[in-house]
Amino acid sequence: MKRLLAFTVTIIIVKTIASSQITIGEMFTENRINPIGLDILHPRFSWVINSDERQVIQKAYEISVDVNEENLVNGSSFIWSSGKINSSQ
Repeated sequence: MKRLLAFTVTIIIVKTIASSQITIGEMFTENRINPIGLDILHPRFSWVINSDERQVIQKAYEISVDVNEENLVNGSSFIWSSGKINSSQ
């Protein structure tokens, strides 16, 4: 049985200006927003970083996956986590 999985991305960002506003915009799984019924063993995740400043650089990320988005927001539990990955991509 295929389940709808929610995921969240925690991104560590280096900012040039401390007052800049940074948010995660759209999040994609296999280049789709909220896909249903993926049968891919190792899906690709991607996201858009929004900032009101220039020169904002991602330094690391962590992806957590669960069937319940509320669990991800609370940080209470999740099915899978990538752990912290140092990467600018």
